[in-house]
Amino acid sequence: PRLTTRQVLRVLDNLSYHADAGPFKLPVTRKQAPDYRYVIKRPMALSDVRTRAEAGDYLDGVASGGSFLEDLSLIISNALTYNPPGSQISDMAMSLQGAMREAVAA
Repeated sequence: PRLTTRQVLRVLDNLSYHADAGPFKLPVTRKQAPDYRYVIKRPMALSDVRTRAEAGDYLDGVASGGSFLEDLSLIISNALTYNPPGSQISDMAMSLQGAMREAVAA
């Protein structure tokens, strides 16, 4: 779906309030996970997506280097790549993924 910047920001607002959004709001720091940048080549957090949206990178659903939906999916895939299945973060990522799908479909 092609989304306006306003719609993208509304989706991000809704996702930010989701119960399982906490670990995905800000970029992972070296202190939290020293090897993260060796495992994950393209980090992405909700704050990064918001920055891109506010810069107009997602105008009419198109972004240079990737779309809004691709960036949201990257947050989830990074979490699932770095964290083992069944871990709290993986479970939270799957929960947030469901919320993302609902928010974008709405």
